[in-house]
Amino acid sequence: MAFALEAFRLCAANIDAAEQTHAGMSSFEAAMDVVRESNDFCLSVEGMRNPQIQCVISKHKTVVLKARDCQELSAREAAFQYITFARCELVKSANGIPEAGEALMLLGAAESGIVGGDLFHGDAITAMLQAAVIDITPEDYKPHSALGITLSRQSLSEQARLSIQRSLELKPTQLGYQGLIELAMQS
Repeated sequence: MAFALEAFRLCAANIDAAEQTHAGMSSFEAAMDVVRESNDFCLSVEGMRNPQIQCVISKHKTVVLKARDCQELSAREAAFQYITFARCELVKSANGIPEAGEALMLLGAAESGIVGGDLFHGDAITAMLQAAVIDITPEDYKPHSALGITLSRQSLSEQARLSIQRSLELKPTQLGYQGLIELAMQS
């Protein structure tokens, strides 16, 4: 996983150097902070109550939910908001460079291989990374296929089917057809 993170960081740094900005690295660093902080919403076994959620948000560096009324916010919704923000920051950081998308695919594969921790959070991070790659390189079939597999693991069969179908539209592969067969068998 460290290799994939470093590869993406180098892509962002090179983009910044070419454009003489610091925007890519700022977005990358913000995304990494948000990913780390999003895990705080998944640590409690019995679930978090609203006052705990608000306390966690107030201690975070991330500004995603600081200005929002969080009275009705669940821990999963808070984690989802954080992860969505991270995805947007990673896409900004990648600046449309396909190599940055490839680094995110490696990171997603590494994240999905991590055992332990909260399975929901790990799969959510993996899906976020794969969706970010789709935003960066929408015509590449591989991230669509990988996202379909991740969504299938989460029992999100309809979303998984749509993602795998899109990968097959872009490039028919045996893996894609096998994925659709497995989804059909689960139904």
